[in-house]
Amino acid sequence: MARPLFPSRQFDRSLVILALYGGLGIVAWLGSRVMGRENLFIYGPVSSSYRFGHVCSSLLLGVAFGLFIVLLTRIFQERSIAVKQLHHEFHHVLSSLTARDIFLLAAMSAIGEECFFRSTLFFFLQSRHAGVWGVMVAILGSSFLFSLIHIGPSKRFLSWTVSSFLMGLFLALIFVWVGDLFAPIAAHFVINWLNARDIVKRPSVF
Repeated sequence: MARPLFPSRQFDRSLVILALYGGLGIVAWLGSRVMGRENLFIYGPVSSSYRFGHVCSSLLLGVAFGLFIVLLTRIFQERSIAVKQLHHEFHHVLSSLTARDIFLLAAMSAIGEECFFRSTLFFFLQSRHAGVWGVMVAILGSSFLFSLIHIGPSKRFLSWTVSSFLMGLFLALIFVWVGDLFAPIAAHFVINWLNARDIVKRPSVF
């Protein structure tokens, strides 16, 4: 049986979450500055035509995509033994989290991981190769490395690792297509928040 990932006291849990993902975000920002990028959140040069409406539309797109993935997750929970087992395992890992912890974890992981994997690491990999090939390397490479931090302690978590790779691909494609990180962050937050709430609330889906 998997052990709880976070300390039992809520204050300590909040500090762990903030330190872990806040640190990842700081590393992403520093890496972006070293590479000479103007804005961590924007794909390509920062344009004066970039407006508040674009940010809002990106956020709405991200929320819609996140809700679609959550719906697919619920469907697979009804049909896949592997997904049911994963839900059961994660309940033991996350069961001590409160509603505030879940929200903080979803928000901080979405911001920290997207800034690092879909922005700083993405551009580092892209800069190694020219043209379209560089973009493809960045999409695949950042998604693969993203999946590596989603490896669980047993083979029952394999579906989590595989789905993380696929999710990394989709989020990277959205980043390139939309042109900013706001859509990937919104999608990442919605998926983590709603799925974690469901996992903590329901011990089993068998």
